[in-house]
Amino acid sequence: LFEKYYLVGDFIEIDDVRGFVTAIELRTTRLTFKDKNYIIPNGEIRNIINYSKEYSLAVVEVGVAYTSDLNQVYDVLENLARQLKNTYEEILELTQLKGLNELGEYQLLIKTSTKVKPGTQRRIERAFREMIKEAFDREGIEIPFINPEDL
Repeated sequence: LFEKYYLVGDFIEIDDVRGFVTAIELRTTRLTFKDKNYIIPNGEIRNIINYSKEYSLAVVEVGVAYTSDLNQVYDVLENLARQLKNTYEEILELTQLKGLNELGEYQLLIKTSTKVKPGTQRRIERAFREMIKEAFDREGIEIPFINPEDL
Protein backbone atom coordinates (compact mmCIF):
# COMPACT_ATOMS: atom_id res chain seq x y z
CA LEU A 1 0.00 0.00 0.00
CA PHE A 2 2.68 2.45 0.96
CA GLU A 3 4.61 1.69 -2.22
CA LYS A 4 1.74 3.16 -4.27
CA TYR A 5 1.27 0.17 -6.53
CA TYR A 6 -2.17 1.62 -7.22
CA LEU A 7 -4.11 4.82 -6.56
CA VAL A 8 -7.75 5.72 -6.20
CA GLY A 9 -9.17 5.74 -9.72
CA ASP A 10 -6.84 3.07 -11.12
CA PHE A 11 -8.29 0.00 -12.81
CA ILE A 12 -6.63 -2.98 -11.16
CA GLU A 13 -6.91 -6.72 -10.65
CA ILE A 14 -6.29 -8.30 -7.26
CA ASP A 15 -6.27 -12.08 -7.56
CA ASP A 16 -9.52 -12.73 -9.50
CA VAL A 17 -11.23 -9.40 -8.73
CA ARG A 18 -11.07 -6.51 -11.21
CA GLY A 19 -12.32 -3.00 -10.70
CA PHE A 20 -11.70 0.67 -10.21
CA VAL A 21 -10.11 1.57 -6.89
CA THR A 22 -12.63 3.72 -5.02
CA ALA A 23 -10.89 3.81 -1.63
CA ILE A 24 -7.62 2.76 -0.02
CA GLU A 25 -8.07 2.50 3.71
CA LEU A 26 -5.83 1.31 6.51
CA ARG A 27 -7.28 -2.23 6.54
CA THR A 28 -9.10 -2.56 3.23
CA THR A 29 -9.07 -1.60 -0.43
CA ARG A 30 -12.41 -1.00 -2.15
CA LEU A 31 -13.00 -1.77 -5.83
CA THR A 32 -16.06 -1.14 -7.99
CA PHE A 33 -16.85 -2.76 -11.32
CA LYS A 34 -20.13 -3.27 -13.20
CA ASP A 35 -22.31 -2.20 -10.27
CA LYS A 36 -20.49 -4.51 -7.85
CA ASN A 37 -18.49 -3.30 -4.87
CA TYR A 38 -15.62 -5.36 -3.51
CA ILE A 39 -13.92 -4.92 -0.15
CA ILE A 40 -10.55 -6.64 -0.02
CA PRO A 41 -8.54 -6.90 3.20
CA ASN A 42 -5.13 -5.38 2.54
CA GLY A 43 -3.42 -8.20 4.44
CA GLU A 44 -4.74 -10.71 1.90
CA ILE A 45 -3.53 -8.87 -1.20
CA ARG A 46 -0.89 -10.95 -2.96
CA ASN A 47 -1.05 -10.41 -6.71
CA ILE A 48 -1.79 -7.00 -8.22
CA ILE A 49 -2.13 -6.05 -11.86
CA ASN A 50 -2.46 -2.31 -12.43
CA TYR A 51 -3.95 -1.55 -15.81
CA SER A 52 -3.73 2.22 -15.16
CA LYS A 53 -0.13 2.77 -14.15
CA GLU A 54 0.73 5.05 -17.07
CA TYR A 55 -2.73 6.38 -17.82
CA SER A 56 -6.40 5.98 -17.03
CA LEU A 57 -9.39 6.27 -19.33
CA ALA A 58 -12.10 8.84 -18.80
CA VAL A 59 -15.10 7.24 -20.48
CA VAL A 60 -18.22 9.31 -21.12
CA GLU A 61 -21.35 7.96 -22.73
CA VAL A 62 -24.11 10.32 -23.76
CA GLY A 63 -27.58 9.52 -24.99
CA VAL A 64 -29.25 11.49 -27.76
CA ALA A 65 -32.71 11.27 -29.27
CA TYR A 66 -33.29 9.05 -32.29
CA THR A 67 -34.26 12.21 -34.20
CA SER A 68 -30.80 13.73 -33.66
CA ASP A 69 -28.53 14.46 -36.60
CA LEU A 70 -25.55 12.25 -35.75
CA ASN A 71 -23.20 14.32 -37.92
CA GLN A 72 -24.09 17.40 -35.87
CA VAL A 73 -23.67 15.45 -32.62
CA TYR A 74 -20.24 14.17 -33.71
CA ASP A 75 -19.14 17.67 -34.78
CA VAL A 76 -20.14 19.13 -31.40
CA LEU A 77 -18.36 16.33 -29.51
CA GLU A 78 -15.18 16.72 -31.58
CA ASN A 79 -15.12 20.48 -30.90
CA LEU A 80 -15.67 19.83 -27.19
CA ALA A 81 -12.85 17.27 -27.19
CA ARG A 82 -10.42 19.92 -28.42
CA GLN A 83 -11.69 22.41 -25.81
CA LEU A 84 -11.32 19.77 -23.10
CA LYS A 85 -7.72 19.00 -24.12
CA ASN A 86 -6.84 22.72 -24.15
CA THR A 87 -8.40 23.26 -20.71
CA TYR A 88 -7.06 20.35 -18.64
CA GLU A 89 -3.38 19.46 -18.37
CA GLU A 90 -4.33 16.01 -17.05
CA ILE A 91 -5.38 14.96 -20.55
CA LEU A 92 -2.69 12.96 -22.33
CA GLU A 93 -4.39 12.51 -25.72
CA LEU A 94 -7.32 14.04 -27.56
CA THR A 95 -10.66 12.42 -26.73
CA GLN A 96 -11.54 9.58 -29.07
CA LEU A 97 -15.08 9.51 -30.36
CA LYS A 98 -15.88 5.80 -30.33
CA GLY A 99 -19.20 6.38 -32.07
CA LEU A 100 -22.63 4.87 -31.71
CA ASN A 101 -22.30 2.34 -28.92
CA GLU A 102 -25.89 1.24 -28.44
CA LEU A 103 -29.32 1.49 -30.02
CA GLY A 104 -31.24 1.83 -26.80
CA GLU A 105 -34.96 1.66 -26.26
CA TYR A 106 -35.24 5.45 -25.89
CA GLN A 107 -31.90 6.83 -27.05
CA LEU A 108 -28.81 6.44 -29.19
CA LEU A 109 -25.83 5.96 -26.89
CA ILE A 110 -22.54 7.52 -28.03
CA LYS A 111 -19.27 6.62 -26.33
CA THR A 112 -16.11 8.70 -25.90
CA SER A 113 -12.79 7.82 -24.31
CA THR A 114 -9.97 10.11 -23.14
CA LYS A 115 -6.49 9.08 -21.96
CA VAL A 116 -5.72 10.99 -18.76
CA LYS A 117 -3.17 10.95 -15.97
CA PRO A 118 -3.91 8.14 -13.48
CA GLY A 119 -6.49 9.00 -10.87
CA THR A 120 -7.92 12.03 -12.71
CA GLN A 121 -10.52 10.30 -14.87
CA ARG A 122 -13.54 11.00 -12.64
CA ARG A 123 -12.81 14.76 -12.62
CA ILE A 124 -12.40 14.82 -16.40
CA GLU A 125 -15.56 12.74 -16.94
CA ARG A 126 -17.59 15.19 -14.84
CA ALA A 127 -16.13 18.21 -16.62
CA PHE A 128 -16.77 16.71 -20.07
CA ARG A 129 -20.38 15.84 -19.16
CA GLU A 130 -20.99 19.44 -18.08
CA MET A 131 -19.50 20.73 -21.33
CA ILE A 132 -21.65 18.31 -23.33
CA LYS A 133 -24.85 19.35 -21.52
CA GLU A 134 -24.18 23.05 -22.12
CA ALA A 135 -23.24 22.54 -25.78
CA PHE A 136 -26.21 20.27 -26.50
CA ASP A 137 -28.56 22.84 -24.95
CA ARG A 138 -27.00 25.55 -27.13
CA GLU A 139 -27.17 23.43 -30.29
CA GLY A 140 -30.68 22.08 -29.68
CA ILE A 141 -29.54 18.46 -29.37
CA GLU A 142 -31.98 16.52 -27.22
CA ILE A 143 -30.79 14.32 -24.37
CA PRO A 144 -33.81 12.03 -23.85
CA PHE A 145 -35.52 11.97 -20.50
CA ILE A 146 -37.83 9.13 -19.53
CA ASN A 147 -40.35 9.78 -16.81
CA PRO A 148 -40.50 6.60 -14.68
CA GLU A 149 -44.28 7.02 -14.46
CA ASP A 150 -44.47 6.57 -18.24
CA LEU A 151 -42.88 3.11 -18.08
